[in-house]
Amino acid sequence: MKRFSIFCFLLPTVFTFSACVTFLDLEKKETAKNETSVSAKKNLTITYAQYQQVDSEKTKSPEKDRLITEQRIVKILNRSNQFTEVKVAENENSPATSDLTMKFTVVSNVNNKIGPLRILSFLTLGVVPMQFKQETKLTTEVLDKSGKRLKLTESSFQSDTWIGWLFLPLAPFFWPDSQADKAFENMVGSTLAEMKKENLL
Repeated sequence: MKRFSIFCFLLPTVFTFSACVTFLDLEKKETAKNETSVSAKKNLTITYAQYQQVDSEKTKSPEKDRLITEQRIVKILNRSNQFTEVKVAENENSPATSDLTMKFTVVSNVNNKIGPLRILSFLTLGVVPMQFKQETKLTTEVLDKSGKRLKLTESSFQSDTWIGWLFLPLAPFFWPDSQADKAFENMVGSTLAEMKKENLL
């Protein structure tokens, strides 16, 4: 009986958190579309740091979350066909060995305040949806092989995530991971487009 009660509680809870959607507010920017000729391509090393900011407190994101976004950025750079090789530095202070180094830093401003709506959502197991707002800022520093800064860019997006049964039909189209892919594709792509305009690629 006890197991059945636990099952009856967990099933709607898991189902509710599968009804999770994220809506984005993206800065519309140009992205790099033309592939760089093979002879002109450069190899690239990247570093990636990720932080969360709640109110005035800024802390490092969990390593698991950092690695997920790092791999997301590496895939975007590889798909861009702008580089002969994209590799990840062992740490931020590793000596430059590639033609270019891109240092990515993300700071996510998270609203974790527990208001009446979130409490009501928990009590109703998602019948009343809960909302999470987040602003994500990406800073990219581009360096040459000698360590000289060539460019510094900043871009950002806002995300509005809702969890609740009401949003279940939309979940396959606005799943948080796929929306994050879209947001980073936009931000990294706009940086590459600026680099291409300035003949850095």
